[in-house]
Parts: sequence; C-alpha cells; structure tokens
Amino acid sequence: MLNAASWTARLNELASAAGVPGATLGIWSDGQEILAAHGVLNTTTKVPVTTDSLFQVGQSSYLRIDPEAGVAVCLLTNSAESETLYRELFNEVFGALTGVTMPAPPRPADGSRGVIAAGELGRYAGRYERVSRRLEVSVRDGQLRMLLTMTGNLAAITGAEPEELILHPADSSGTRFVLRSADDEPWVPLSFGQFGDGTPYIYMSGRVTPRVG
Repeated sequence: MLNAASWTARLNELASAAGVPGATLGIWSDGQEILAAHGVLNTTTKVPVTTDSLFQVGQSSYLRIDPEAGVAVCLLTNSAESETLYRELFNEVFGALTGVTMPAPPRPADGSRGVIAAGELGRYAGRYERVSRRLEVSVRDGQLRMLLTMTGNLAAITGAEPEELILHPADSSGTRFVLRSADDEPWVPLSFGQFGDGTPYIYMSGRVTPRVG
C-alpha cells in the first residue's frame, strides 16, 4: 500500500540534498494514487509548492511507466539541474514497488577520445536550431564541441551566456555521446540521427533539434 507521508518525506530529503527548490511527485500503483509536494515555486517570492502547482520557465519533467507492474511515476521540478533527484527518487520508488532498478547513468566510453576517429566527427558539424535553443557543433583538437546558446524569450528572461561543451563518445556507435557543464554534475546523453528526408538532428533532454545550416 502506498504511504503518502513516507514518500513526501523522501521527496523533501532528496530534493533538498539535490538543491531543487520545488517539486511535485505523483505515484500510481494498483489503483492507488499519491501526490507529494516540496519547496517553493520561486526562491524570491517563497510561494510554497502544492500538488496543484504549475511550474513555468525552467521546468524539468520526468515520467516513467512499468506497464507490466501497473506503476507510473511522474516528477515535476522548477530546476534545470534535477537529474540527480530524478535518478535517486525513481530508483527508490520503482525498486520498492516493482523490484526494478534504474539503468546505470551514462558516462564516456573507456578511452573515449580515441573511440571515434577525429575525421568521422566532422559529419556532425553545423548549426542546429529550435525554439529557444541554438546548438553549434564543431570539431576542434580532435574533439566534438557544442556551443549552446539560449535564444528568444528564454534568453531574455534567464540572461544565460553561451556555453561551450565537449561531446564525449558514449560507445563505438558513432552516434551516442555524453556531456556535462561541470565535473560535479551528472552526464547528459546526446545522440545524432536523421529524419526520413535525410535532415540531421540532435536528440537531447527529450527534445529534437534539426540542423539548419
């Protein structure tokens, strides 16, 4: 049986440790439902999060379902740096309810710098763009690099500066990579692919960004 108080307390503990200001958690299992809330919607206004709260700019959301076990878990946060919270919390929830554990987080392949020949990396070079994001991929010093720039309204709101990231091969496929902004942050997976018409794209953080130049 789901224990709302227990999972609310665990959400508060893990979110606080991960530095996530606000979050809501929903768990559905065997016809039962629990909702939990943590923290504040805005660190300036200090408006508390409730289970009815709507997060706005900067939201990161996660939904995972185990159809065979009849379990679904959803996490909404107001932080772009919520990967650690998601992994720890979902690992505990699914472990407790289904006995399933999360796969190990992605990381660079052993000897990643030599996994893919530098000459093969050039095929990914170019400008990829969608609403609020521009990704400029290039090869320098034998490594694939990406300049991430926020654009449009999001850029005006956040004032974020462009950030250059190194893409490390995750395996020998030539299409899957990982990146991160700092050494103490979790690795973020990124992959390259093509639409049916041959247009290249980048898939990262649940979003597809086509190459435009």
